[in-house]
Amino acid sequence: MYQCSDYLSPEFQMGQQRASLAREPGLSSSSPSSDSTSSSSSTGVINDVWREKICEWCYQVVDHFEFNREIVSIAMSYLDRYLVTRQVTKKIFQLAAMTCLYLAIKLYESRKLRISSLIELSRGYFSPEHINAMEESILRSLKWQMHPPTSLCFARHFILLLPNDCSSSVKHEIMELSRFLTELSVCDYFFVTRNPSSAALAAILTSMETLPKNRLSFRTKNEFLSAIANVANIQYDAEEVTECRERLKEMYNRGGYNCHSQTEKIIDYPAQDRGPSPDSVAAFKDHESHPTNYNTHSYQPDSTHQKRKPSHESRTYYYNESQNQDLSSSSAEDHTTNKAARYY
Repeated sequence: MYQCSDYLSPEFQMGQQRASLAREPGLSSSSPSSDSTSSSSSTGVINDVWREKICEWCYQVVDHFEFNREIVSIAMSYLDRYLVTRQVTKKIFQLAAMTCLYLAIKLYESRKLRISSLIELSRGYFSPEHINAMEESILRSLKWQMHPPTSLCFARHFILLLPNDCSSSVKHEIMELSRFLTELSVCDYFFVTRNPSSAALAAILTSMETLPKNRLSFRTKNEFLSAIANVANIQYDAEEVTECRERLKEMYNRGGYNCHSQTEKIIDYPAQDRGPSPDSVAAFKDHESHPTNYNTHSYQPDSTHQKRKPSHESRTYYYNESQNQDLSSSSAEDHTTNKAARYY
């Protein structure tokens, strides 16, 4: 129900292009170079780097308004599943991302994000009519399946399976680092096609690896893995879990994040320098191929058991239209998306 296809794969995009041509047969004859330009004028410009950047932007927004950071995971689930259903341009991508975040906040937060605030975030580039039309399009495309399971939700439930002899401080530390790792996974397109339960278990196992043996015994860990297999029917050495663990370790170490000391690493990957993270979509470049630096995330082990509060500057993060002037429109699949695209 909530599974997502690999919508950025060349095979999937070609299938979408053929489906679009089947619906509008005159499209190919009116554009002699449609086969070569269709990708660049629609989903071809949307790639994993763009997704990572828009995800970081969402984290900046929820931090600014002090919403729950799990909202971003829900919003990205909406966005990923929506992009499976159609090809979009950059402008539609930005509008869809903003609307998905707006929907997630509306459904899961007690405080609401006013639509006027959303318009301000776009610097007036989108109107309330655009957002309302996109909201309708998203709800129809997702068939009102708006409560996706998140990897953090699975992690919370898995933590309950730790044996009783595991101290509360150890459970807390595992949960906090797992929370951080699941946030990293939300930004990475690699996890879009993976089960959130696999990402959650991978995050917990990766967190356990940072603890010394005198705090988490081998027996305790084995009892936990047996409980996971019996209750959740997930094997810790399953191929997908192993792939997720390797990916999380790589992201964790390449990001330069620390656990208990300034030098400790989960595995010995060399740290890589990363450029600054943009505060708005205006800073996104088509030619960027480097991974995101995830500077919207920070992990600080909290021994006081106080609620971790994200650090953020008191500022608003804007979209900017200045670098979108050369974007061309793409045909929409339904009437509501057409309404949302009228700003072209």
